[in-house]
Amino acid sequence: MVVNWEKINAKKNFRQGRIMFPTSHDITPEVKEPCREFLIHMLESGNEVLLVSKPHLEVMAYLWKSDTIWKAMRSCKLVFRFSIGCHSDEIRQYWEPGAPSIAERIMCIHYIREHDGKVGVSSEPLLEPWGVDAMAAEILPIINDTLWLGPLNQIGQRVRCVTPQDYDEVAKLKEWQTESRVRVIYDRFKDNSQVRWKDGYKRLLGLPLAEIEGEDR
Repeated sequence: MVVNWEKINAKKNFRQGRIMFPTSHDITPEVKEPCREFLIHMLESGNEVLLVSKPHLEVMAYLWKSDTIWKAMRSCKLVFRFSIGCHSDEIRQYWEPGAPSIAERIMCIHYIREHDGKVGVSSEPLLEPWGVDAMAAEILPIINDTLWLGPLNQIGQRVRCVTPQDYDEVAKLKEWQTESRVRVIYDRFKDNSQVRWKDGYKRLLGLPLAEIEGEDR
């Protein structure tokens, strides 16, 4: 891997609205330095940033060392949304091998809260829909932003089955991505002001899509 520092250090333009970062990769310990510098330049240009990650505690602590990032967190110019798609670490290990454990991601939520940051959770894809109650019971009391729920989109095209376990896991998830099963989840959380619905679920349920992405319930 070669870091293009010229692009990282180039002046960043101001853009209206909140910018999601990163978009095509995650902030892992191996790339924490260039990612932090890129993030600092975005914030120094006046941008509002939504940082989306399967978070490592090491990375969160490293980001915190920047005064620019600290000030952006305190003013909500920088908001965190951590990816947690299941409650069981066994399921996490199957779908996301090598990614941080669920326990570490929960610790990262506490870390951001302890440092006066704003943090929510994205459960798209929701990898353990049959365990969503247990996951929500742990997550909702500790976040101070929103929990987004959504399916594994285009599962047939995105998941390549090789082993018998692959076929079993995909079949189980497909069963829980039907209108009737998703309706049960929706009815359970539709009145919770912290819960938001991704377009994949909204299309399945026949709900109106947001006019501005990310601005709806």
